[in-house]
Amino acid sequence: MGRQVERYHEAFERGREQLDLDDRRRTLGREVRNRRRAVGLTIDRAAKRAPMSPETWRKVEIGERAKAFSYAGIERVLRWPTGTIEGFIEEGRDLPDPLTTSGSYAASTPVRPLVDVDFLLNLDRPDAVKVLLIKAVRAGGDPIDAVLATDAPDPEKVAAIRTLRELQGGPEESEGTTDPPDQRARPA
Repeated sequence: MGRQVERYHEAFERGREQLDLDDRRRTLGREVRNRRRAVGLTIDRAAKRAPMSPETWRKVEIGERAKAFSYAGIERVLRWPTGTIEGFIEEGRDLPDPLTTSGSYAASTPVRPLVDVDFLLNLDRPDAVKVLLIKAVRAGGDPIDAVLATDAPDPEKVAAIRTLRELQGGPEESEGTTDPPDQRARPA
């Protein structure tokens, strides 16, 4: 009788662990979707940058299991450290970028393009515009406001703002997306 009870408890614990994994995958999916939207990417654009199929990205966002290399692609796109997703799913470690208790990004969280200095320096733009972009991204907050606050000539400001909108996936990129229309809205 004792061995049968022991097996029952072992099976119960395995079932609980699987529920915990499933719950963490669903939580991960919400966090990935929130971050993707906050940076202004459609599923198609995010998947292309990963690289993976939009279907695979969508699976992660709804909480389904994915392969480790898919998680690595998502980490690259979202600029999370390598191993972040596996650490979250397997060990319950925290994900980067704290979220509000409602599970969505705080209104004060800036919508910034996911770029670094090397990326900006390699853009096909005049040097003055590149300098504006780097200062705006490093300033924190809304990079467009940072560009507008500079004393740069207006044509350079316009070029920098256009570039920021391109990097954030402006309205012209919403055509042909796989997101439903209500999910295409850009964060303010």
